Amino acid sequence: MYDGIESALKSNLTRAVRKAQEEIDNKLAIKILKALCIVKYVQEFKATVRNICILMHNSFDDKLPTSLKKSVEEALNKLEQQTFIQRNGDAYEYLTNDEKDTEEDIKKTEIESSAILDELNQIIPRY
Repeated sequence: MYDGIESALKSNLTRAVRKAQEEIDNKLAIKILKALCIVKYVQEFKATVRNICILMHNSFDDKLPTSLKKSVEEALNKLEQQTFIQRNGDAYEYLTNDEKDTEEDIKKTEIESSAILDELNQIIPRY
């Protein structure tokens, strides 16, 4: 479905998919990324592992094979490690280029442990 509507999508939404196609040699991961791109703004759809497995499954009549769940989890981990998606609780979200840049900047930001301890001491009073 993604390939059919790609030209209608905004370029900032599709750039990450094109970049992932160049960088990731995992067809399932690319397929998942395309699906997450399509459902990014569908608030009713919660992109959990189970729901993503349902999207990736070829038939709605059969039970989901456990091997599919494992493959989907591995693909999601790969996409998350390379900052194409992010996890919010048990749901996953496609990151646009701007969101991806922000997420990478956050990951690169170093915080000294003394600053963390100072903040914790302000939040949690000592008894």
